[in-house]
Amino acid sequence: MIKFFRKIRRNLLSEGKTGKYLKYAIGEIILVVIGILIALQINNWNENRITKNLTKSYLLNIKGDLKADTITFGAGIKRLKITLEKQKNLLNTDFSSKIKSDSLIGYVYSAFHHSGLYQINNSTFLKMTNTGFVESNSFSQLFIDINKYYNKEYMTYSEYLKWDIESDKDVFSEEVLQEWYVKIILPDLVEGQKTEFNSSRKKESELAYRSFIESARFINYSWSNYERKRTMLERMEYQNKIAKELIKKINLKLSII
Repeated sequence: MIKFFRKIRRNLLSEGKTGKYLKYAIGEIILVVIGILIALQINNWNENRITKNLTKSYLLNIKGDLKADTITFGAGIKRLKITLEKQKNLLNTDFSSKIKSDSLIGYVYSAFHHSGLYQINNSTFLKMTNTGFVESNSFSQLFIDINKYYNKEYMTYSEYLKWDIESDKDVFSEEVLQEWYVKIILPDLVEGQKTEFNSSRKKESELAYRSFIESARFINYSWSNYERKRTMLERMEYQNKIAKELIKKINLKLSII
């Protein structure tokens, strides 16, 4: 093709047709410019296609992470509600006095725990950040919401989890039981424990443990846990809400790309 155009230029020059040569040269330049513009357009189209596919892929993965979060939050919310109900019951001495001695320690054990298990999954967002895809304009307002969820809300929620974990104390530890610690043989209190060879020791432990449950120390400990878990429940419910709202926004975006 290049040889063909060169031949035309040589013929025009050799024939002295300068005017036609200039027109031809201008036409050739226009063709080259058009070719460049077409190439740029194809390149832009290809880049847009790649970006669109990446956007869709990332959104689908983030949606999957968010769904996993809502399942995690759902489990955490359910457990926290049960925990709060049990701790509330233990604050009521009339209720706790009706729990059988061999069931009391199991009830208390199930009523106290921290929330460190219920973490947020941010793997896809970190991958997007590390690859620099966050600079893409294809997200627009949606990315602002995603960025807020994984930065501001994620960090705040993580601080709540950290606070709950650091504030948590083992209800069966010497630190919590204090003077009752040496009076209670914990294995003897486990439901189903065989203690026929030493039934008197078991009875003494049961009486000591019930005394601890009815003490001001345990009531204050339970109240502190109750308030902390109530705060954790509110935060987890809020986190679950914004995760579900973000899933809806992602679904809307996916429907139009």
